[in-house]
Amino acid sequence: MGNHDAFGTRLGGYFGLKDVPSYTSRIGKASVDVARLRSDRPRLGLTDIIPAEDTYFIAVSARKPFTSVIHKPATSPIWFDDQLIPPQPFGKDSVYFVHMEREARVDVQNPFDMILFCIPRISLSQIARDLGVRSIDTLRCPPLVTIDPVLTQLTGCLAPYLAGTGDIYAPFMDHVLLALQAHLTQKYGELKIPLRSGKESLAPWQVHRAKELMASRISSSINLSELASECQLSVFHFARAFKKSVGVAPHRWLMVQKMERAKQLLESTSLTINAIALQCGFSNRVPFSNAFRRAIGFNPGEWRRARQTSQRMVCS
Repeated sequence: MGNHDAFGTRLGGYFGLKDVPSYTSRIGKASVDVARLRSDRPRLGLTDIIPAEDTYFIAVSARKPFTSVIHKPATSPIWFDDQLIPPQPFGKDSVYFVHMEREARVDVQNPFDMILFCIPRISLSQIARDLGVRSIDTLRCPPLVTIDPVLTQLTGCLAPYLAGTGDIYAPFMDHVLLALQAHLTQKYGELKIPLRSGKESLAPWQVHRAKELMASRISSSINLSELASECQLSVFHFARAFKKSVGVAPHRWLMVQKMERAKQLLESTSLTINAIALQCGFSNRVPFSNAFRRAIGFNPGEWRRARQTSQRMVCS
């Protein structure tokens, strides 16, 4: 699956960046976007105006510090609706948290590497309803720059898929973004999430349909929204109920099927590693080999040679 979409193009345009790795997760009527913005230039300069919208922008430092500290008013200023906001250090594991209810612009003075989430308030309200709590009017935003270990940890899970060199695994991205929104809803929406009843499970036909659909799409792509729609559930309820019923999250179940299919092709065909990667839903051999090594403990070529050696020994 590709890892650039319209959001990445739009966001990169504000900063004058091209080929911004990004992903859009569809959740009911809303969508949540995430992108990785990187620049090694010592002075990127003034961004275009980022328009106001009823959305929370949450940026997490990924590698290099993004420092917008100013010593003079003319150096690296940040504006919201032409109002200068005193910038703060944005170092490793820092989280920049803002409700984009005003236009914004920044004069970027330092190299940076950050992962930016764009989360509409309507999406958080939908998550709140799915959790069985009241709708969210607004989040209690922390100061511009804060520390949130949970956000940092969840962002770290996404970082490898937003490196710009591999594939984005949609079910996993959706799963992490759901967890991130649940965290925001509970911590900054100041809502108490009720304990699970233990009765959240899928009907047999829903389990069958979800597995059937994922198995039929091993060579392409599928997201949680499609699976939830087929099961006539919200995305959040589907994700929780599938794990309750099957024992693993949808993205883990699907990855197991991909690896089983890959092993079958490696053992029974002479297809190249790249061809097998494509049949298992990867864009090329590199992300496929990485996923196979994580799951099986060997790279595909090593596994194939070991199986061939084993078969020859049995035959002899």
